[in-house]
Amino acid sequence: MGLFEFDHGVIVACDVPRLEGLDLLVYETHGVDGIVGYKIGKQLGMPYGMKEVVDTIRKYTEKPIIWDEQKEGNDVKFTISGMANAYKQTGIPSLIIFPLVGAENQIGWVEHSRLNGIEPIAGFELTQPLFYSTDEGMIDDVLKGLNLPEEREDALREAFEDHVFHGYIDPSAKDWALEVYAKLGVEKYIAPGNKPDAVKDMRGFLISHGVTPTFLMPGMGRQEGEIPTAFEAAGAEEGPAYAIIGSAIYRQPVGEGKRYQNFPTPREAAEFFAGQALEFE
Repeated sequence: MGLFEFDHGVIVACDVPRLEGLDLLVYETHGVDGIVGYKIGKQLGMPYGMKEVVDTIRKYTEKPIIWDEQKEGNDVKFTISGMANAYKQTGIPSLIIFPLVGAENQIGWVEHSRLNGIEPIAGFELTQPLFYSTDEGMIDDVLKGLNLPEEREDALREAFEDHVFHGYIDPSAKDWALEVYAKLGVEKYIAPGNKPDAVKDMRGFLISHGVTPTFLMPGMGRQEGEIPTAFEAAGAEEGPAYAIIGSAIYRQPVGEGKRYQNFPTPREAAEFFAGQALEFE
């Protein structure tokens, strides 16, 4: 069965600002069938410390906790062994890594994670539209979701009125990175659930290199990805697949007092998304 209770389910992204909010979120969702784990990161870890965040979740459930450092893996390679050992002290079973700077960091983070009893979950492509150097967008594309004050948005629109933005990653780098992960035997991957074609391409490439991947996919709900479409792209009818969902469960995206699809509580939102995932069991 691996890391999770079910072969298909939802990992709750706990990107809430306060420990009290985490407590309520886990309390409301931990008993929902198909909620298989919790993803935590800097938003709680920095003000409260990883240990206290983990202990708050452990009040209610022993379901797996995934630490997301928000693109861990891009500092110089000499720091890797110490950082991996520090993660071990928190008791987390798995860690998301996104080393975009090259193979040295990929190999270092995969190997040192394993040496410390932590399963590495590898990522490369983000859910946002401007990622590769071939992606293009204007200032309104850049501002979407940044939540800046209106006066700053107006000033930035004026400054970048005719500017064409690009991502900074060469598209060929994805295959280089995935080949290294495949040779290292990495089985779990972060993939953009709102980009099903990219998920399908990643799966095909990894299978051709001897790895049948399990995908953990953000980009659902507010980022317009849909579980049925993403799971089909991830090969969920043949193997495990998981959605990572945060604000669509715990916070309203638009409108006073309205949650995603008008769910009145996080529990009901969790039941909806987890139910979609369990359709593939």
